[in-house]
Amino acid sequence: MEWSLGHLEVGVLTPVCLRSALENRRRPDRAGKAVVGNIADKEVIKRLFEAFDAVDFEAIDELLSPDFVAHGLAPQFSEDAAGWKALAAHWSAGFSDEVLTFDDLIAENGRVAVRWTSRAMHSGDVFGIAATGRRVTISGIEIYHLAGGRVIGYWGELNLSDLSAAQAPATDS
Repeated sequence: MEWSLGHLEVGVLTPVCLRSALENRRRPDRAGKAVVGNIADKEVIKRLFEAFDAVDFEAIDELLSPDFVAHGLAPQFSEDAAGWKALAAHWSAGFSDEVLTFDDLIAENGRVAVRWTSRAMHSGDVFGIAATGRRVTISGIEIYHLAGGRVIGYWGELNLSDLSAAQAPATDS
């Protein structure tokens, strides 16, 4: 299965996730609210990625709980919804022509794990790294905690090595 989120390209549902969903669907005693909740939680995260990409503060406010805490953001961003929105604006100012792929999207018990890859033009300052005008690849692994259809927690790790490498001057061999 592939999803499309506006201009975002979203990856393929992994066979393990698909098999698990199908098995739970065949077992009414195991399917119930958990599978429906897992699917709904994934949709919330897809919408959050869309809102982040569009720098849509109204949608971000709808999707993040008032008690939202973001663990692991860069130090210049507060660990609340205001920091999340500032990060969205910062990211958008630093990257253009972005294509985002969900490599994995897994939901279980109110948590959604996302492994993603972004390919974009480094067109502005990002995390103190001046624009290089080069295409870069950035990847991340994030875990979102949801309750009541809203995100209450975030933990994330980014791989910015390609961004740092794009900044380095070319060497002659």
